[in-house]
Amino acid sequence: MRTGIPVFILPFILLGTAIPAAALSLQSDEGYELVAEQQRMLRERLDAIQSKLLDLATEIEEKQPEEARRLREARDLLDKLQVQPEMEEVVRLLTADRADDIGARLKTDAVVRKLIEVLALLEAEPEPEEQDVAAELERLRADMAALDDLIERERGILGQTTSLHQAQKNLRKIEEAIRRVRELSRAEADLKDQPASPRQAGGQSEQLGSLIDQVEDLLEEEKAIAARTQPLRQTEAEARDLETIQRAVEALRERLGESGSELERKEIGGEASELAPKLRERASRAEEGTPSRAQKLGEAAKALETAAATLERTQDADSIEEASNAFQDAESRIAEAIEEAAEERAPDFGRLARKQQGLALKAERVRDTARGAVSEEAESALQEAAEMMKDAAAGLRDEQAEAPSRSEKEAIEALERAKSSLEEQRDALANRSAEERASDRQEELRSQAEELAEELAQMAGSMPGRDGEKTEEASDRMRQADQKMRDAAKELRKRLPSLEAQEAQAEALEQLAEAREALEQAKAELEKELARENLEKLAREQEDVRAETEKLSGSLGEKDRSGRERDAGDRVQGAAQKMEESEQRLDSQDQPASDDPNVEIAQVRQEEALEELEKAREELKETRAQYEEAKQRQELFNLQEALDEMITVQATINQFTIQIEANRERNKVYSRADRIRARELSAEQGKQRDKAKAVEGKLVEDGIHVYAFVMQGTRADMAAVAKRLEVPDTGAFTQQIEVEIQTSLDELREALQRELRTRRQGGAQPPPPGPQGAPRLIPVVAEMKMLRRMQEKLKKRTRDLDSAIKLKDGQASRLQNRLIRRLARSQGNMRGVFEDMVEEVLPEEEIPEGEEGGKEEKK
Repeated sequence: MRTGIPVFILPFILLGTAIPAAALSLQSDEGYELVAEQQRMLRERLDAIQSKLLDLATEIEEKQPEEARRLREARDLLDKLQVQPEMEEVVRLLTADRADDIGARLKTDAVVRKLIEVLALLEAEPEPEEQDVAAELERLRADMAALDDLIERERGILGQTTSLHQAQKNLRKIEEAIRRVRELSRAEADLKDQPASPRQAGGQSEQLGSLIDQVEDLLEEEKAIAARTQPLRQTEAEARDLETIQRAVEALRERLGESGSELERKEIGGEASELAPKLRERASRAEEGTPSRAQKLGEAAKALETAAATLERTQDADSIEEASNAFQDAESRIAEAIEEAAEERAPDFGRLARKQQGLALKAERVRDTARGAVSEEAESALQEAAEMMKDAAAGLRDEQAEAPSRSEKEAIEALERAKSSLEEQRDALANRSAEERASDRQEELRSQAEELAEELAQMAGSMPGRDGEKTEEASDRMRQADQKMRDAAKELRKRLPSLEAQEAQAEALEQLAEAREALEQAKAELEKELARENLEKLAREQEDVRAETEKLSGSLGEKDRSGRERDAGDRVQGAAQKMEESEQRLDSQDQPASDDPNVEIAQVRQEEALEELEKAREELKETRAQYEEAKQRQELFNLQEALDEMITVQATINQFTIQIEANRERNKVYSRADRIRARELSAEQGKQRDKAKAVEGKLVEDGIHVYAFVMQGTRADMAAVAKRLEVPDTGAFTQQIEVEIQTSLDELREALQRELRTRRQGGAQPPPPGPQGAPRLIPVVAEMKMLRRMQEKLKKRTRDLDSAIKLKDGQASRLQNRLIRRLARSQGNMRGVFEDMVEEVLPEEEIPEGEEGGKEEKK
């Protein structure tokens, strides 16, 4: 269809292009009347073509809707371009009292250009409407600006929430530090009052006994979880075994399809016979616990036996197909059994994962209680047990049994080591004297004070403002308490009642009290920061951002938007949902500030929302690049069209100039008719100069220095030609300038067409950004290539002119002198545009300096 339409239009186009030639050759009333009659015939033929376009569109509407649409668009374009009225205007110009052959020729050229435009519409998909692309690009840029604003605002909210979450974590640390200081103070007071009493030793033994009991409880619970994990491990192994059998059946089926001999198919049947008992065995084991799975495995075994018997009995095409279907049925039944087993295991995995996680938290609490009061070996073993329990919980959440089973075993071993170490420590304590126990106890408390002082110093480094100052003060007090406890332990090791020991212990108690007071003040500051009104205020900020996000999502999701834009809209909507949950979390504080999980969850949701927004921005960036590329293609297309029109008109001006000059040379003077024609040509050349100025302005606006330079020179030449034709002067110099105008327009049009062709074919990456960050309409390398071609052409013209002058004994004619001056001006101007290009492409500090050490001033 598409190839057929241009066929009946092509003769019409060719006839249209023949009219100007006829007008040139028949400068008489009869000649003009003949051309006018031809133009009338063409207009009537165009009317018939328009009717044909509509009839054909109706005929193919159902089967070829896209082609029908194209035909109607071509019909509408003929009306829009006013082709028929312009044809009638050509007739009027040719049949007036004084025929205007120049006007008729220019008008006819315009008609031909418009008919070619209609033909281009029929032959290929036209460029998108410039206004549509520009509007879409503007709308997209507005959406991206709104999205960037949302991202910045959400980052601000995330920053505040992160600060609150850090304050929450700091509060938990401070509360834990206060608890430890309180316990240290109580233990130090007991030691001061009764440094060598049996009660103190009994208290230590009692604490160790309690820890041993807790570890034993942990051991029993962990062993119980391990016992329940073992069946899951076995089931998992059976599932892997079934998957192996399933793959084997699949391989048999594939081999059967590719088999080429009876012997090979018998071997396949034999292997199927060997697999069937394995499935029977697994079905038997599953019979008691999971009869449904046992039934599926039994059916799979039966299908394999059927396949084997079929291949053994007969091997015609029907039996081979029957065996293949049996293999496929067996695969399906095995897959159903595997899926059923996985569904059965899932609830057990979930329950065990929750139990294991809870047990890990309990182990961490036992470790915290034991910190400082037990040996490093016992404390390390408890830490290891807690970590192994967490690993086991993670594996169970992933519905795996192999790795959790190993972690559970290691956790049990670590708990047993911790229990053994605690028992050894309790036995050693029972065998020491009261004085030794008191000294050891003081050393234990001192060690705890030293450890806590170091932890508080690290915490203070990560806390801003008054919180950090108070925590640092508490750390200093703990160091002083540590020193006093060290002095007390030294005195107690003398095994004699010592007033110095009690004084040191009293001073240590004072330092502990001051440390606790500083920590209480830091706690109050953090609780103030986490006050409900602050969270509610942040929730309202999140609500405002969410509302704007939903609004943007709705805009991007409109049905007239591109698929990528709608995808970005889905991401923005997903971000809004994350924001809504964040908002709800911030607005629902119902637990103590340090224990409330909502702040942390809100932070996670905000991070997820921000990630979705940034992904949406990346998608919109790609869409924007596509729109910008389409807009630039349209701009290139428009520039090319403007040049096409100027080239056509300039060719007409040049032809008439040659004709007028030929008449002058023949008649020795300009006739009145030729003077009138020359003035008309001058007026038309002036119009072309204005059009060239508009094109030049567009090129300057887009920063296309070389192309703008070409148009600037062309525009100046057009102005010069317009003045010379007004005189009139149609001599060699005028014609030389006209030739240069035509050549420049042709070269510029060719360069634009080459770039447009590359863009349409997708054979090059988009040009890099220009100085303002927007993509360049023409790559720098393309401009530099054109500048090089111009320089080479200028060099050749200079060489040719020099050779011509030498042939005349070195005496340049008036025309040659004029040409020399033009070449000199062109060279100077070319240097200026090159410097402009260098300044744009290279940063200021990278521009090479002149010989005098500075950048040469542009002249």
